[in-house]
Amino acid sequence: MSTVFADTALRPAPGGDPAPMRVVMIEDHDMVAAALGGVLDSQADLEVVAIAASIAEALVVVQQQQPDVIVSDLRLPSGEIVGHLAELKRKSPLSRILIVTGAPHEKALLDALEAGALGFIVKSQPMAEFVEAVRRVGRGELVVAPELAPALMSRLDSTSSPDRAALTRRELEVLELLAEGSSTVAIAEALILSPNTIRNHIAAIMLKLDVHSRLEAVAEATGRGIIAARTAF
Repeated sequence: MSTVFADTALRPAPGGDPAPMRVVMIEDHDMVAAALGGVLDSQADLEVVAIAASIAEALVVVQQQQPDVIVSDLRLPSGEIVGHLAELKRKSPLSRILIVTGAPHEKALLDALEAGALGFIVKSQPMAEFVEAVRRVGRGELVVAPELAPALMSRLDSTSSPDRAALTRRELEVLELLAEGSSTVAIAEALILSPNTIRNHIAAIMLKLDVHSRLEAVAEATGRGIIAARTAF
């Protein structure tokens, strides 16, 4: 059975502060789930609304809760979560996904990002880094474990110019639409591509420009003259 915390989606934040990011965790080990969930829930800006112990439970809970962030173990008894990311995104299109694993490897990272995850970190990282990764993914930033970042850059470099900041034609198209304020879904529709492909292009753009968010990417590209300046992002 999934553990569901009090649903406070409609509860106003005290003092008019922004509502906390709502998090669903997918973790089959009770002690790990309790430890990580407890740390997240202790943060004023984060709220764990449910914990699912299997992929089947997760699909139900995610559809019910529509969380801001889904934090999932890579390997579950019912299989790797990567193969189910597209279905999770269909259940909750606005949720952003962070994968946490104890056995990181390059293929899992690349597969996860290609499937739509926005973060991929390892369980050996300090707890403070885990908490910050949840926040960053919730803000739409790309987060990759430091030891795996070179593998991602190597993959990007193998399909683009040796110049780290050189963007492909498609990446420039995506960047221009980001500058216009378009969402991932809107960009996918405009370019007749899948949302997962667009997320992959955005991840590549952020890495090449050495930034951590879409807004920073637009600002950096504008500052360098890669795209025309806009009055507002």
